[in-house]
Amino acid sequence: MDTFTIFSEFEDPERQELIDRLVNLDTGFTTVTRTGMLLMWLCDLDILRRAVEPEQKEYRRFLKLIVTVPMMDHAGICDPKNFRDPQSSKPCEITVTSPIASVYLSAAVKKLQRILDRDGVRCVLTQLGQPTLHIAHIIPFKLNGVTGRDDPIWTWLETFWGEERTRSWKQQLIQGEDDALNTEFLANLMTLSVQAHCYLDAGLCAFRPISINEAKTSMTVSFHWLPLPMADARRTSRVPLQSHPYPERRQGWVHTPRENEEDGEIGLFHWGRMEVIRSGFIFEMSTPDPKIIPLPSFELLELRWHLSRIMAMQGAAEDEDDDFLSDYETTQVPSRSVVPPVRAEPENRDDGWDFSRGRDFSWLQPPAQIVAHPDENVLPSRPMPIRPRIRRSPTSHKGSPTKENPRPIGARSLSPEKTQPSEGALMEAQDWAWVRGRGGG
Repeated sequence: MDTFTIFSEFEDPERQELIDRLVNLDTGFTTVTRTGMLLMWLCDLDILRRAVEPEQKEYRRFLKLIVTVPMMDHAGICDPKNFRDPQSSKPCEITVTSPIASVYLSAAVKKLQRILDRDGVRCVLTQLGQPTLHIAHIIPFKLNGVTGRDDPIWTWLETFWGEERTRSWKQQLIQGEDDALNTEFLANLMTLSVQAHCYLDAGLCAFRPISINEAKTSMTVSFHWLPLPMADARRTSRVPLQSHPYPERRQGWVHTPRENEEDGEIGLFHWGRMEVIRSGFIFEMSTPDPKIIPLPSFELLELRWHLSRIMAMQGAAEDEDDDFLSDYETTQVPSRSVVPPVRAEPENRDDGWDFSRGRDFSWLQPPAQIVAHPDENVLPSRPMPIRPRIRRSPTSHKGSPTKENPRPIGARSLSPEKTQPSEGALMEAQDWAWVRGRGGG
């Protein structure tokens, strides 16, 4: 078991001494925002060491401004917005008709297959197999393409975790020539069961990377439960810097994030060792070839570990819930194939997703129905184009064009730019088509 807990930094004698010295040097640090308190306790130790140097007055003034004033939104990290689709209700169909499009499908299939091969077609945490597997993102897919090289978020991260760490995160996440954040690479993906992914996505748990061997073929990681959000906690609330966010829970949450059993059970089970997964549970990730199929990134897991704890403990904004680390766009891997069903963006949202209820999964309902033909979700033995799917006009026989209606209602234009789905669109596909019946029926 990992002896490190989600609150270990609060018990570190050196960190306690540095924060005491900081408050004595500048009483402006006595009370800070709840988010600011967490940042100062979870930041890199070198940041605190520099802050208490007598000659660093300007640096202390800069830090004080950040931790005492409610911060702006940095790509959803400081003040995340709910991910809401402003449109739709009925799912519409994506029509893939060109043989060229099969190249894009093939690339996505190969990526998913590599992840499955690396992880042994098992959840890396619970060892569950098909048909319950998701390909999950460490840094969520919803941030793909939204942050650039010069975004203020990098300055924010550098302020609390230093230039070297931030440079490493930046190099891994911004790789292309378009200068946009990229989440679609092997080291940002791992195989999880639907349950484990749901808990990670909802901020109920976090993974702490412990060590990686020199050959980068094996990595040790620990699992930790995170607290459910407190109803009366606000990230802008003023709290003493020399305080603990959960003084009555200094060892964290061991068996479950729930405090009351009558609220329902939340838990995970390791099917290889036949034991309940508790906070501190240690598991291994491995790869047969670190060059072709690299391990999940140690550095990105570390970034997610820090941000997950802050998001879980800082409290809600005045009128919204945290959703930054939600990996809503996910890829579920069907048991017979690794080709995800392709889904279009819905027009409205009355599909049962209620973001107002926080992280309680008792209300969870499947999202909008995925429209895909069952045969299109099975990997064929040889490359072949996918049949077009055209909606029939209610006013014409079998959708045949007429003089008054040269093209059936609902038929789609097959322009070249709409025949090549992006790789990101393929990675968005959800598992509900497979849960509710192949093809989303």
